[in-house]
Amino acid sequence: MIIDRFIQELELNKEIQNVSIEKNAPINKIAEDILLEDISYLSQEFELNFFKNSDGLKIDWKRNAESILDAGECNVQGGLDVFFSSGKNIYWDDGDNSENEYDKFCRRLILLDKYERAYDSTRNIAVEINEQESKSKKLWYWNDEGDKYPLKLDLSNYFSNLLKTKAIINWQLFFIDFEFIYSKNNTYRNFFYGTTHMDTLEEMKLVLEVSKLFEKELFLFLSNKYDQTVKEFKKF
Repeated sequence: MIIDRFIQELELNKEIQNVSIEKNAPINKIAEDILLEDISYLSQEFELNFFKNSDGLKIDWKRNAESILDAGECNVQGGLDVFFSSGKNIYWDDGDNSENEYDKFCRRLILLDKYERAYDSTRNIAVEINEQESKSKKLWYWNDEGDKYPLKLDLSNYFSNLLKTKAIINWQLFFIDFEFIYSKNNTYRNFFYGTTHMDTLEEMKLVLEVSKLFEKELFLFLSNKYDQTVKEFKKF
């Protein structure tokens, strides 16, 4: 199985000293049926592919005991926990029923993955849901203290790209959906994003450095995406 090969690769890598992975069994048929029947925005079976591989997954690997960001991390709960969540891990609802656009948007987000150790859960991957839509849902890189980016990822391919990039912290930044950003007006862009993005590019450089712990193909793949991202940021 692909997760088992990933675990073996980490354990055999002499540059990595600390590996901790909690892999769950695939989602059972009862839970899958509950999600497809009771969660209106989950109308496609492929949206549960992640959970069919492992119904919840925790990954925590570090180059050494002192590593903070030159490491990998993933914290995804089981399908029932994710989709029956109120989403309050992303948005704190104080009960005032605010109608401003930011609050209304945040109410559509539920937590999928989080950087619990690296960023004390201030950075997460969120699923944007809309009960009136049946298409695959957009994922967001959600930084409580910085820019928030839509991703060219959805529930059907998040898992495969997580493993492809070895779950290196901040790997999701290489999948920013610029077409989605440009499809919105300037007011929308200013709503979620800063002006220089230098912090984001610096964080991506660190991911590139950490990727050198693995096969050369990963570094080349991410390098190409980094160059594309630099070009896109210049358009802002």
